[in-house]
Amino acid sequence: MIAKTNHQPREWWVCSECKILIDDNRLTKPLCDNHGHAEHNPNPSTVTRVREVFEPESQGREVSEILLRDAVLREDFPALCRRELDYWHQEKCADNDNAAVCLAMLQHINGGLHHLYSIKIEDRMVQCLMHGSVATFDYAQLTQITLMAHAYCVRVDVSAGGPGMTRIQAWRRKPGEGRMHARHPSLDELKTRIDQILEWKMKAGEHE
Repeated sequence: MIAKTNHQPREWWVCSECKILIDDNRLTKPLCDNHGHAEHNPNPSTVTRVREVFEPESQGREVSEILLRDAVLREDFPALCRRELDYWHQEKCADNDNAAVCLAMLQHINGGLHHLYSIKIEDRMVQCLMHGSVATFDYAQLTQITLMAHAYCVRVDVSAGGPGMTRIQAWRRKPGEGRMHARHPSLDELKTRIDQILEWKMKAGEHE
């Protein structure tokens, strides 16, 4: 976990009606999934710019680092995850530790949260949409989702989200031992399974 420092504030598009962060990499006002293009919206103020704000105490200071595999075991892991988010998403999960962990994980799967759409926080679950499908290679989001899910101990469900869209649902789980519905295997446990598979053998032919 690395708290970001020496970053310049950046601008984002945000829909003030539904509070959804929108892709900031466009020169014109972008599309809000719920309220359409701003150019065709009867209320042109619906889509506005906001400025990303970083915590004052983290600016211009050296920040200690900790391995993610160790951070996930700490009680303050949600607080560490919250630091990894931009100001807008910090506000959205200010009172929800489970959402903070899920959002921190999700920002690693497709180049940032601004590439995910219709992000919704529902109690213990975070749900979002992503353009296209997921695969293990050539845009390997499926592999990235799997690795990040084990790294953050977050259960992820991937399903169809409509034409040309993939729905991703994430629930924070506890690392380590416990009931199946309450825990999630860590990267170390995944590595153990990979090592076991690497020992699998196949018949290579008959030998006299």
